[in-house]
Amino acid sequence: RIACTRLYFSGGDEAEIEELMQLVERLRLRVLLPHLVKDAFIYGFGVAEIVYDKQGLPESLVQLYPKFFDYIREGNDIARDAEGNIQGFIYKPGYAEETEYKPEEVLLIRFYTLGEDCLGISPVEAAFKASWIRLNIEEAVGEAVFRHGFPLYYFRIGSEEPGSPYFDVTPQDIEDAKKLLKDFDTATELYLPWWIEPGVIKGGDVGGIRDLLEYFAGLTLTALELPKAFGVQTTGLGGRAVEEMDFEKTVTAMQESLASQLMEQIFLPYMEKRGFQTRPQLRFVEYS
Repeated sequence: RIACTRLYFSGGDEAEIEELMQLVERLRLRVLLPHLVKDAFIYGFGVAEIVYDKQGLPESLVQLYPKFFDYIREGNDIARDAEGNIQGFIYKPGYAEETEYKPEEVLLIRFYTLGEDCLGISPVEAAFKASWIRLNIEEAVGEAVFRHGFPLYYFRIGSEEPGSPYFDVTPQDIEDAKKLLKDFDTATELYLPWWIEPGVIKGGDVGGIRDLLEYFAGLTLTALELPKAFGVQTTGLGGRAVEEMDFEKTVTAMQESLASQLMEQIFLPYMEKRGFQTRPQLRFVEYS
């Protein structure tokens, strides 16, 4: 929803806007943005290397795996220059030599942070525990339905009356009963001796679990700021319109943050390098 809608530039010279749109196509930004946004939600940030041509202009973007990406550090502290700015980033994929990047060589997308020293915080992490509990409950309910969701039939063998020939049940009596009952199915009429009494063990009630599943699904959706209608809830959706309006506002806010980050890290430096006379602003078509 955030990155898969159309983007455009406004508030500038038409020729310069056209040049920026060509840059978007050259960088394959429409293809890459959804992946960077997904990384930002899963890992806390999405990152790509900005590859420059001989003129020092962005030529392409190469997505990097966030798991192997970090600040350049001195011990546990972020390495900084004399002016207090970060020295850069390091990429250590394990299957290749580590690479150091200057800050301007990296596109870093993040939505939840704790200041400059934080690469980003994943909203999925807040939803993880609730999701894990819900998955365990779903698995347990499935097992319960499989094992106990249907009645279990049993047959009592023998008689409680003292002096009855079947008051004392022998192993042979049980074997005889098994032979008698083994061919019965649901389509068979039962003709049983007086000393065999049928009964039913009812399965456990798993219907009440639904509210619990909806509760944990709601926690997950709340962490991601999604309407409950996107989860398992199917009743009581009178407030769905309000939730969807809130969701639309959330997506719009995310799009504005994403546009701001792209402007700061790619398009404004490009405009300065190219000597633009105007400053077109990146916009996303609002989700509706």
